[in-house]
Amino acid sequence: MTEIRTTRDLRRIFAAYPELAAQIDTLRADVEQIATLNKNGAGTNDEIHDQYTKIADPATEVLRKVVSLMSDVSAKTGEDGDDVMRLFEAAENDSQQLAKAWDVLEAAQDDGRRANPRLAAGDAET
Repeated sequence: MTEIRTTRDLRRIFAAYPELAAQIDTLRADVEQIATLNKNGAGTNDEIHDQYTKIADPATEVLRKVVSLMSDVSAKTGEDGDDVMRLFEAAENDSQQLAKAWDVLEAAQDDGRRANPRLAAGDAET
């Protein structure tokens, strides 16, 4: 299992999901080939055909839905991961800007205390 230690790790993991969705999506062609083989293997419209398709058709449809769901979920996870990463980046940028603003404010206060020693002593008059 992959361990997440940094946002870079998270970005790498989320980036893998669209590729996974594309790989899963290739299974659709395989499922369609299975459906064709089932249809051709069932023979013509007779009792055996009816029995075979009664079992094979619903199972193939379930397989179609599972493959589609897996592909959709993987793609959506990748998209949502991009959104999460944009939020993390915005939060990081905001925190850096706040830290810089705090440093500027502290420097200004220090300058004010040096310029007016009574401010540093806490007995400044207004």
